[in-house]
Amino acid sequence: MNRLLRPLTLLLAVALCASATAAFDPAYEQRNFSKTGERFRHLTGTPDYQQELRTKGTASEAEIPPIIAGDPERASMLSNLCVHHMDGCAGDVRFYDWPNAAQGRVRNGPVTWISRTGAIISGHVWMNSGGEARKPGVVITNGSVQAPEQLYWPLAAALAEAGYVVLTWDPQTQGRSSGPQGEYQAQSPTLFIEGTQDALDFFLSTASAPYQPRPENQRLQGPPTGATGNFATKQDAKVAAKQASASNPFADRLDPSRIGIAGHSLGAYGVSVVGNVDPRVDALVAYDNLTAGGGEMFGQTVAPIPSTKPALGMANDYGLTPQPNTSEPDPQSRNDASRKASAAGNDTAQVNIRGGTHYEYAVIPNPGFGATLRGLDKAGWYTLGWMHKYVKGDTLLGDRMLLSDRWQRDKAEGDIDPDKDGNTYSSYLRSRIDIKRADGSKATCEDLRKGCGILKDDGLPGFGLKEFAFGQEGPKPGSAARFNGALRGGSCVTSAKVPKRVRRGKRFRVKLKLAQDTRVLASVRKVKKPRAKTRASASKRSLKAGTRVLKLKAPKRAGRYRLSLTGRCTGGKQTRRITLKVR
Repeated sequence: MNRLLRPLTLLLAVALCASATAAFDPAYEQRNFSKTGERFRHLTGTPDYQQELRTKGTASEAEIPPIIAGDPERASMLSNLCVHHMDGCAGDVRFYDWPNAAQGRVRNGPVTWISRTGAIISGHVWMNSGGEARKPGVVITNGSVQAPEQLYWPLAAALAEAGYVVLTWDPQTQGRSSGPQGEYQAQSPTLFIEGTQDALDFFLSTASAPYQPRPENQRLQGPPTGATGNFATKQDAKVAAKQASASNPFADRLDPSRIGIAGHSLGAYGVSVVGNVDPRVDALVAYDNLTAGGGEMFGQTVAPIPSTKPALGMANDYGLTPQPNTSEPDPQSRNDASRKASAAGNDTAQVNIRGGTHYEYAVIPNPGFGATLRGLDKAGWYTLGWMHKYVKGDTLLGDRMLLSDRWQRDKAEGDIDPDKDGNTYSSYLRSRIDIKRADGSKATCEDLRKGCGILKDDGLPGFGLKEFAFGQEGPKPGSAARFNGALRGGSCVTSAKVPKRVRRGKRFRVKLKLAQDTRVLASVRKVKKPRAKTRASASKRSLKAGTRVLKLKAPKRAGRYRLSLTGRCTGGKQTRRITLKVR
């Protein structure tokens, strides 16, 4: 009997395997690949955008002579392809006018500092002056192949509008930083790994602890170097001559205990190393793609990278030089680093964009650098969600964004998609998430295109990166003010329950629901005698987001009292007052 069943079992297994693996469909692939032209067709190739591109590019080019006149050493940047910020090097020109003093939007720069290699590094620091006195911070590292910081200004503006201090900067050999020199040629991993750490050093510098470059031979990754330079004296001289910045101009608004980093392409490799090794970093986002190291890169042996921090990777159906698929891609081909992070016990996600290319995260207004229309918006959404949860401390809002089903049914994408499909997750490559929710429970899914039953409506109106950054309405109708307020994390204590009556001199419990990590101050005072005030015994406590219990001690005299609960969190300060009957 068993011998008869074996062939049937084998046939059944083959049939199941065949049905589980979808056959490659060339017609579908043609439609999927056509999505790589969406951004140029619907945005950067439009006459209005092209006109603005010429206007902004011309103005940007005119900035170069005064820079070199102020510091002749800066002339080395003229060998960088995108130094002029013209045409495809301009980035997203819609964000050039993001600063607005009346609305608190500030972009300070260019700021400059001397790297450990002796190069002059140029960047900008972003912030909305409203909100918290001390804000979390994010450093964004460019991709290679001459990408200037302007390509990443949409992400920077959205993060700044959401309550972060942000640093964008040009690695050596790119944009308006020093050109190539000696061993430091374009695509040198050192300029993106150690360069990111140098940028982080500058970002965390203050007036009382000014920036100083590290020794040149101090490396995080790569082979030993014979370089022995130490450019602290050069930094000091440049500062004295007003040719470099002594420290972060927004240092007094930055909370150094809440820091995230993000990077694209070779910058993604850089943040994968720095984010997991540097103890100052709380979380990282890597755009095409998160890496676990091993193997080779640009002829350099890459050591394995330990997974120690919450890490989000984002990738796409097509790569640096997009070409149509001729066979079914490996569905797990982008997920190796994220799966290793899961194995190490760290929160992680890998989001792969349907029809996307390597340029989803960097706006290059040229048809030769194709991208989908909504890929950048999706990258911005996930970046905000990841940073809110793991850097800002707003874990409930982070969960709400990261476990949203909106990208399975995006109307703006569905309207222009050749199949009218609003599901923006790759149908070829599996997208995954493996995180702990604010309440401690696990949220795990190995196929976000299907959702695994863990994604749900976030209850928020539509989202566009540009609209959010400028405080406007997103692609789908809704209240921009309500939406932007929610994304900034407007509430600390969402509810508080106390007993109807408490016994005098006895302890009682207050059950709190916190939208994010919150410092709670509790006080009790007599209703009819506002000056007679009794502090609760557990008056000040820092509590994690979620449902928490605060133990307090009732006054020794009976009567009606007012319990005041003041929460301080990333959304600001919030006070709830509750009548308390003491008997």
